[in-house]
Formats: sequence, C-alpha cells, structure tokens
Amino acid sequence: MTAPAFLLCAAALLPGENLVVNGRLEADQTECPSFWNPPENAKIGETVFFEQGGGPDGIPCVRFANHGRPFKECSFRQGGYTLVPGARYRLSAKVRTKGFKGRGMVYVINVGWYNEAGLGKFPEDSPWTPYEIDITAPGNQNVKNYLLVMCALRFTGEIAFADLSLRPLDDAAKKGSAQPNTAASEKEPRFFPWSPYLTQIDAADRRVSFRFAGELPKGDAAADYTVTMRTPDGETSAPLVEGVNDFRLPGSLTGGRLSFDVCRHGVEKPLLSGSFPFRMVEKAAMDTRGHRRLNNLVTEVLSAPLAEASTFSTTRDGWVFLRVEGAEKCPAVDMDGKAVFAAGTSRREAFREVKCGVHRLSAAGAKGGRIVVRQIAEILNYPSCADSPVGTNPSYGWDFFSRHVMPNCTTHNGGRIPKERWGEFKLRGGDFLDNFVSRHMDAETFAGKVASSRSLARPECDGLTLDEHLFGDAAIFGDYVGGMRRLAARYDGGRKIYTWMVQKPMLAGLDREIFALAANASPGGAKILSEIYCRSRATEAEARRYIADYILDAGRRFREMRPGVQFYPGAMQKVGVVLANFSQIPTLSVWHHPQVDFKRFLDMQFNALANDPAFDGLGLVGAWGSYYSDEEVYRWTFMLARHYCIEGRTDMLSDRHGLKYLPGILDNGDFNDGLDGWRVEGDVCVRTVRGFAENVERRWGGAASGESFAVLAKKGDCAARLEQKLKGLVPGRMYSLDVVCFDAKDAASKRHRPARHPVAVTLGEGAEKDARLSWVFVDRRPKEGVRGWGVRVNRHHLVFTARAGEVTLAIDNSGAQDGSEMGVNWVGAWPYVRAD
Repeated sequence: MTAPAFLLCAAALLPGENLVVNGRLEADQTECPSFWNPPENAKIGETVFFEQGGGPDGIPCVRFANHGRPFKECSFRQGGYTLVPGARYRLSAKVRTKGFKGRGMVYVINVGWYNEAGLGKFPEDSPWTPYEIDITAPGNQNVKNYLLVMCALRFTGEIAFADLSLRPLDDAAKKGSAQPNTAASEKEPRFFPWSPYLTQIDAADRRVSFRFAGELPKGDAAADYTVTMRTPDGETSAPLVEGVNDFRLPGSLTGGRLSFDVCRHGVEKPLLSGSFPFRMVEKAAMDTRGHRRLNNLVTEVLSAPLAEASTFSTTRDGWVFLRVEGAEKCPAVDMDGKAVFAAGTSRREAFREVKCGVHRLSAAGAKGGRIVVRQIAEILNYPSCADSPVGTNPSYGWDFFSRHVMPNCTTHNGGRIPKERWGEFKLRGGDFLDNFVSRHMDAETFAGKVASSRSLARPECDGLTLDEHLFGDAAIFGDYVGGMRRLAARYDGGRKIYTWMVQKPMLAGLDREIFALAANASPGGAKILSEIYCRSRATEAEARRYIADYILDAGRRFREMRPGVQFYPGAMQKVGVVLANFSQIPTLSVWHHPQVDFKRFLDMQFNALANDPAFDGLGLVGAWGSYYSDEEVYRWTFMLARHYCIEGRTDMLSDRHGLKYLPGILDNGDFNDGLDGWRVEGDVCVRTVRGFAENVERRWGGAASGESFAVLAKKGDCAARLEQKLKGLVPGRMYSLDVVCFDAKDAASKRHRPARHPVAVTLGEGAEKDARLSWVFVDRRPKEGVRGWGVRVNRHHLVFTARAGEVTLAIDNSGAQDGSEMGVNWVGAWPYVRAD
C-alpha cells in the first residue's frame, strides 16, 4: 500500500513534542507503516519486511534484508516537515543489525537531498540499540521543506529500525517547525457536524456547531463565505469561521432535516453543502446520587426492593441490564409502560436500550426480592449462530448461543438469528445487525446500496454495520466519506448504522469528518467499531507494554489527537472497541505463541477497557471472530463480558480460575530454541520455512512465532519420537493440549495435498482423556490464493483431567511410510475452563 502525499500542518508544537507522525511505525491491517512512503525499488515481504512485534520490547519495526549481491537502496520516507535551517533538533531511533555491510542511516534531508544530518555508521552486528544525536537542520533559509529517511544503501545482511523521534530543542525550532500532515485529502475543504450529536440537540437552547477544516480556494479567506443553516421551518446565516461554527437552529420543530450551504459572497453555487436528520431532546433534571460506578463500563443506577422500585435515571443513551433477585416468584415488571418480565417467568435478566433520562418501573404484586438496574456499555459479538470451519468443534447454533452468548451480549452482528427464535431473542432484549462489506465502492454506489439494503427494512434486523474502512485514507477501502455524505442526505429511518473502522485517528480534517459521519449516520443509532486486534506476545511483560501501546493509546487518541487537542467532543460514547477472539489454528488466529494461555491474554485486554481512565464512558465492547474460536475460547469471551460489562468487576477473572499468562506446563512448543526441552528418539531435526506460520497456520498479522518446526523422518522401520513431561499439573483439574502436524516436504514446496497425517499424539499415565471434547481436525479445505501456499495441516486437540502432577506427552511417526518427513509445531498445554 502506498502512503498518501504529505502536507504541512500549521498546529503549534508543544514543548518536547515528537515531530514524526507514527514514529512507532504502527500498521493495522496494512502491509507497511501508516503515513510512511515505502521503497519504490524493493518489495514488501522480499527485501523489506514490516514486523508487528519484531522491535525492542515487542514494538513494530521495519527490517531491510539482503543476502545476495549488494542491494542498491531500501528506504522508508516521511515528507512534508517544516524545519528551521540552523535550528537544533534531537533525532533518535532504535536500530538492530545482523551481518550488515553497507551504509545505514536515519537522516533528516531537504527536498532534493542536497543536505543531510542524522544517524549513521551502525556496527555489522548489534542487538536493539537506542541511538540519539543532536543535529542542526541542514541547508539555508530558502529551503524549509524536509523529509525523514530510514535507509540502507549498497548493503548486504540486515538492518532494522524502530521507535523514531525528532524533537525541537531551541526556541527557533519550537516556534518555526511543523509536523507533516499525512493525507492529500487534508487540503479538501470540509464542513461537518461537531457538537452535540445531531440526535441529542438540547430543545431548550437549540444550539449546534459544525466544524470547518481544510483549505479554501487559493486567495480566499473565511470572511469571504457565509454559512446558511436550514430546518423545515426556518433558516439562519452567519459568516464562516476557521474551526468551530456555532448556530442556534431556526424555527420550532423538534426534528426533521437540517441542511447547510457554504457559499462565497456573490457566487450562487455553494462550495460545500450537506443535509442530516436531526432531533431535539428535552434535558430533564435527574437525581444521580444513588448511582454507583462499578468500572468504566458499568454504573449501577438502582438496587431496591421490588415493591419500592419506581424510577431510575440514565445519564446517556444506551443499554441497561435488569435483574430480579431473591423473589420466590417473579412478578410482572414493566419499564416505561412496556413489559420486561412476565409474571412467573423463570427468566430473571434482560437487556433494554433506553434514552438518557428518567425511567419508570412497576412491579405488580411484588412480594419480596430486589431489582437491580445497571447502565452498561453495549456488548457486541461477531458472528452469531455461525459454526466454526473447524467442524470438530460443537455447533455454535441456537443451543450454544442461547446458553453461552445471548445472556451476556446485547448486540449480535453477522451470522443469523433463526426466525423461529426471534421472539425469544427479543424478549431478552438483544439487537441483531447485518454486515455490509462496502470496500472498493464509489460514493454513489456505496450510498445507494446502503440506503436500499434489506437490512434497513426486514423485520428480523435492527440495522447494519458497514465493514472494511480505516482512518487515515478513506479511498483505500472505497469512498466512505463521499458515500456517507450522500447517505446522510437521504436516510431518515430508525435502523442502526454502525461503521467498522481500522487504525487510530490521526488526521485533523479527514479523520474527524469520518468520525462525524459515522457517529451521525442514523437517527436510530450510530457508533464506530474500532478494530483493535491484539496478537499475543512472548512474555507477559511484553504483552502489557503492547496493550499500553495499542489499546490504551487508541483510547487516548479518541480523546485527544495530540496532547491538549481534542479529537471530537464526547467521542467515547460513540466509540466501540472490538477485540480479537479469533484464535484458531489453522483458520485465523491472533494466538501466536503456544506457551501463552490466550484466555489470560484476552482477560488482560478486557481488564484494560474496564479500568484504564482512557476508556471511561466507552460506548461498546465487543469481540470479532467467534466462529474462528474453539468452544472454550468462545465461551470464555462471554464469561469475560459478564464479568466486566454486566457485573462491573475490576479484578481479573483469570485470577479466579488460576490462569497464568505463561502456564509453564510445556517448553519450546514452537521449536524456536531447537530441540531444547525435548527428549528425542530417531531422526529428528528442526527446520525453518519463512511464511509458514502466517500463510498455512494463519497466525494473522505477521507471525511472531511458528516459522520453525520439528521434522520427524521415518527411515525404514526406524520411527522418530519426541517426548516431554507436562509439569505443574493439578490433580483433578482439566487441561487442553494442542499439536499441529503436517507433511514437511509439502511445507517446503507449498504443495496442496490434504490428508490425515500419520502422527500419533499420546499422553502417558496420569492423564484421563475426555473423548467428548478431544478431536483431530484434518484440514481438507480447497487451496486458497494466499501467496501461493496450499499446505494443509492436522490439528490434534486433547482435553484431559490430570490424575498426577506430571504426565508424559509423546509424538511419533511410527505409522508413517519409509522416507516420509512429518513436521510438528504449535505444541502447547493450558488449563481448561469448563462450561457452566
């Protein structure tokens, strides 16, 4: 993917602020770091590698590698800097080399590369090392446009770069420097809703604001333009101003359509125009003294005897959870005149979506018991009632869904709800949203297909989600901005429209408008579903740093674009953070390390959302990829949802279950350390095949482990065998064990030949296997077009109860033919969490 062109940003720098945009080299679902121009003469994945966790402490890095003749040039560049020639700056980076010969550099250069200053002369071999240098911006006063380059010239071997920064040191640099802005579309003039959200306008003052961003035509000033706002019963005009434009809406109607024109004086055709549905709300006084905040996601707004329950208040539009406790017989409970619980029902819990304000409860004939009401974040699952491609798992249909997912989730996206179960589903209070993939569509096609979608009309649907979009460059996955402008002008319906969005917001114009359009997409409800899909890390310390860099930083970005600069008013109520629970080799997995218990890793992510101040008031928590999870991880996901999003807990659920990030039951399960930890019989070696883990085992997002594997060769009647003791087991506790095997010759040739491979996986005395939960998955899927790979694996999954503190695991090829070579990796063992 080619990064967009760069433009200057006029925002003033704060003391010590990093001028580099995305100096951490983050890339989310793109093949190279966002806002960096990749090499023109080298291919990503051949000479240039972007590695999500390959840098120091597991941060991203860019690596240049060449093991043939000296390669002329590899470079990543970021342009559009305004620097002050002669002013002082501090440039820093972290660099690693392996057999590197040539010229490596991190340089500030002026346009045309007439002058340079920076870091160079790196050693031939070095671990990750921080480098720092104070430089004077090169050149003369006639040139102030600069680039930052990380580069390798005429080189062999490897050099890798991470964590770049360029900070002004003296007053001249602080006052005269400017960061690059990172999209050509930042030039485009924009006018979009700002505050409040257009369905939350206070009827008492009718005030609303829109924001202007971008550039006016050359030679024009804001004073040359007038903004006209129109409602069905009036209009008002005011001069255009840079930034936020405030209006009091004309007329007296409390809803309808709000239109605007931005026109140059004396010019009939508007420079900008648009139209949105709007709604006024009465801001009633409410008593919140009885509210009890439990965590970022849950506030208990009522806990009272059923017989005394009369009213409760909520401080925002959103979801509430209701539970009847202690009553021998459940009375009929109504909320705002609508039934929540029927008299005598065995169901004592429900979700309901409500508006901000005061709500009335009645419990006819209540005798004893209490009612608890909690204001909660929306909870989303993708998809529902959809089975895993690993068909050896149980069905995830209605029985599984209604038992493990529906009681712990408000909103279900993708998959399906059986029509005959729709009434039961709605009694509990859930919403179902279809999914609409809108990538690679022009604006008019996008708007037309969304507006006419059956999802906005059919009875068994509450709306839809728009999929495959990202902050930073709307054109990459289709013209989202243009399409949403057109959709806003034509859709007034009451169905929800949510938007899936990748990457953190960074751009003052484009990303703010993307957010505004997504957050005001429908009068029926709108949110941004931020895809934050965390890959496991090798150690718990690395995982914690990664969560801070990725998840917590995303939360801060939705609050501030940069320190002291607000991203969007009240953004968090419209933000949903969707985590990855897809963890299933060989279909799709962010579980990259077999020594890690993924359940604990997922818990750490939920815990951060529940507790870190960055996510106070978060509107939605969700999980994507449930059909790419084994049944235990799927169940665990919604155990976490109950723990944090319904019960409002702040402690870690995995502590209750005795789960550790590194259980320590089995060592070196990916053979990254050769055969250490294994007892070997026969012909066994370790090989490495680049790309195997990502493209065959589908360790998603750039494999952090799994390129190495043990090879068990059969020679005549002589079999090969691997053994290791599983240690630290607790007698009476259940565990799961995984082993992936495949034909090693196929792995080398990328050959597609699905088969049951002759590898035996056995446990010795002290393990009682559960045949109901154990299986061998033979991947017989057709060859996919994944970079030429077609290799198919087997996955052995054993669930057992320990009867001793140690159990011997054996893997052998005794059933294989002479001359065969069986590959083995992804060997791991973890405590198993039972179904409730």
